[in-house]
Amino acid sequence: MFAMIWTLRVLLLPSLTLPLARAATCPGNIQLGGHGAVSMIPTGWGDPNAAALGVSGSAELTASMGSRAYFAERCNAGTYSNEDYLALNLLGKTLRYTTDLSGAGCGCNAAMYLTSLKQNTNPSECHDYYCDANNVCGQSCAEIDIQEANQVAWHSTLHSASDRFGVGGGYGGGDSWNGARDWNAAQYGPHASCIDTTGPFEVAVSFPISGPGGTLTAMQIELTQQGRSCPLTLSLGSYKGMTELSQALQKGMTPIISYWSSDKMLWMDGKGTDQQGPCAADKASACGHSVKFYNFSVADIGAPLPPIDLPPPKSSQKPTEKPSKKPDSTPTEKPGTGPPTLPTPAPAPVPLPVPMPFPLPIAPGVDINGKTEIFDAVGALCGTGSSAKAVGHTFLGYVSETVDRIHKSEHQELISCTAIMLGLASAWDGPLFYRTIFTIVVVILVACMADFEVKAIDFTSDLVSRGVVLAQASTVAAAAVQTGFDGSQVIFGILIGLLGAWGSSSWMEELEDAMHGISFFIYCQGATLGCLVFTIWRPLFLKTLAPLVGGFLVASGLGVVLSRRVMAVTGRSSLILPPPSMDWATGA
Repeated sequence: MFAMIWTLRVLLLPSLTLPLARAATCPGNIQLGGHGAVSMIPTGWGDPNAAALGVSGSAELTASMGSRAYFAERCNAGTYSNEDYLALNLLGKTLRYTTDLSGAGCGCNAAMYLTSLKQNTNPSECHDYYCDANNVCGQSCAEIDIQEANQVAWHSTLHSASDRFGVGGGYGGGDSWNGARDWNAAQYGPHASCIDTTGPFEVAVSFPISGPGGTLTAMQIELTQQGRSCPLTLSLGSYKGMTELSQALQKGMTPIISYWSSDKMLWMDGKGTDQQGPCAADKASACGHSVKFYNFSVADIGAPLPPIDLPPPKSSQKPTEKPSKKPDSTPTEKPGTGPPTLPTPAPAPVPLPVPMPFPLPIAPGVDINGKTEIFDAVGALCGTGSSAKAVGHTFLGYVSETVDRIHKSEHQELISCTAIMLGLASAWDGPLFYRTIFTIVVVILVACMADFEVKAIDFTSDLVSRGVVLAQASTVAAAAVQTGFDGSQVIFGILIGLLGAWGSSSWMEELEDAMHGISFFIYCQGATLGCLVFTIWRPLFLKTLAPLVGGFLVASGLGVVLSRRVMAVTGRSSLILPPPSMDWATGA
């Protein structure tokens, strides 16, 4: 459904190695203090209409609108190889750099992040070995978003390979929900007291470790600015994917920079329901032509700042600069230096925003068409919509986000009581309980889709009319499921079976080379097995599993409730019950 991304993918498909006759050249090198020279590799060599990456001297990167580039050990013009990318082990280290976001307002996104490009041996659908947690190019991998920011908003996020949501913080975001609120507009923004984003400021990201194996404990962000005495800090820890991220960092992750824009960026810089965010609306056309990153260095946590060859350059463009109708892709050079030979890279598929609670917005670059809105809504619901893997990762992300919210909820006793009631219902009548839960889930999904449609085509802004539409859609969905329940179980069983087979895709791909057709066979068997489990075998499974599930829910819920009651009455915790401070999900 992402029309822009699909177009770019088609442009990037012809060949893994583009001919040098199309003027594919390497942008140049920069100095990474504490490491040495680093090459830069742009995306999409050879497109004359592409945005450019500028490399000035040996310390400054100028990312034009629509550009993306990878840090690398070497650059072979016109050829992409995962072996060329830089694999940086940042465990126990601090990465520092300076960024200038002048002109990047509401709807702009200047990003600095890490993914496991070096370890990705699949060229991906973009043919440059790109991977991330959003499955943009058909390949998923761990992703650490150090910076997704503009002049008014900042987001930092940790993602395991299957978690599009991740855990994040910073300031800004929200449409029908609230984004990060670790800081506020008085601290971060144009002419703010701590970080004035009309000028450059410094970013330091640390990855502290613990234990003999060096396990990541948190990602710590610190923003500072010369002449300001109130640094902004953020610590992201207690993430279920820390082990996976530790392994990814130990193997080495590739730094990536990008700059893109969208009128649908409120997930990052919106006001939210609390009206405390920065932007009421996004305007991509008002974004400045470029942003800058420079003075990169890496050192052990607490160690002195390593030397960098060149002094920091001056501030980039004016705060209100807008792109011209025909922007010049050649970055401005400092006096006395000759302009480097620039490539003409194609704008690669931009990193997708972290998905937020339903309803999802239309993706960047999608042309709104009333006749295809329902398909766009399905595409948004299923991530990139490019493959079964994207759908699977997206729904795993939703499950992960739900579990994470249960962990962090302040209403643990209410959650525990709900678990007790659901457990009793499951044990009392398993088939009826399953049918009811299935119907409720379908109704919620249909209501979300209907709400998406209402917003996407500006059908109505009246709250009552919107409620009527949602009520009608929910009623019809419930009636349809109840009327054709057995038929719905055939479709649902096949879908679950296919997703189960997809879970075995890693070793299936290896077998496919030796046993041609094995993947097709396993997917067929998965679909058949799923259909049988949810149709013919369903009554037997429900009669067996429903009492077990019910007992588990009742026992876990009672454990939390009784533990907290015992603490409230006696002032001490019980040895046979979970700790009173433990949330229901952890205790379960």
